[in-house]
Amino acid sequence: MKKLIMGALALGMIATSSYAGCSATKCIGKIDKLYMTANGTLYVGTDGDESALNCTSPSNAYMSLAEGDVGKNAMYSLLLTAQTTDKPVTIRIQEGSPDCRVLYVTAN
Repeated sequence: MKKLIMGALALGMIATSSYAGCSATKCIGKIDKLYMTANGTLYVGTDGDESALNCTSPSNAYMSLAEGDVGKNAMYSLLLTAQTTDKPVTIRIQEGSPDCRVLYVTAN
């Protein structure tokens, strides 16, 4: 019985940690694409469905960090590291923003 309970707990932890997707306020998953425009705006795409976010992106596929955003360089560094190491992140956006502006990023 003890093995059954431990197995169920382990399976629950694995299922919770492997969640990937987007909701109205955030995306959780692996970084699929990072690209920077000439004006310094960074666009971020995950393996989730960014169209579920409560914001407006020109392509409904990316979140953004604009040149001059506080913490942009640190978030970019974290995103690059996550992409390189194939680790998931949580990206929180500003709801209702016209460019799906990233508020913060956490490593999972």
